[in-house]
Amino acid sequence: MKAFSRSEVGVAAGRPIPEVNAQHGFVASRSSLFSAILLDEIKVRLESHDFLAVGRLMAIRRDAWNVQNTNQPHCDRVVANTASLAGWKIAWMPDARVYYLPPKAYSGLRSDWQRTRLGLHATLLTFDPIPTSTKIGAMWVSAFRFPSGAFLWAMVRIFLTVEAQFKRKTMTGQHVHWA
Repeated sequence: MKAFSRSEVGVAAGRPIPEVNAQHGFVASRSSLFSAILLDEIKVRLESHDFLAVGRLMAIRRDAWNVQNTNQPHCDRVVANTASLAGWKIAWMPDARVYYLPPKAYSGLRSDWQRTRLGLHATLLTFDPIPTSTKIGAMWVSAFRFPSGAFLWAMVRIFLTVEAQFKRKTMTGQHVHWA
């Protein structure tokens, strides 16, 4: 809440503290844990970027939320970018800790992933791309810290992508042949 003492700040992001229960959804929980570590490493390398406010790791001032176009899905980056275009600042508070429960099942991961993809595709907003060197550096450090999580995260993302392509081809009436 300290970020909002500055009247120009509309969105504030904190550092992730995922609460992972190893008894439920091992793959989903470990993949989400790696996501949180990776996002944190990216944020550390960025000073000012709409990507600073992502997922369950941000707080939004009510007035900044109210500038949203209700015709667009409210995924994290759409909210942050729209607030920024309306003149609100995005602040990263590295001393703020955000406790969150990652999805415990693949269906939860799929839901989060689809909402973000749909939100980004449905909007006409332009997002500041994350520099490749930032992504590579963050990925390297994160994979070194949590290699099994990195493997599960990559496998889940591949499966989500293949599943989405299969569903899209099926919905358009195209036949899919698996080799």
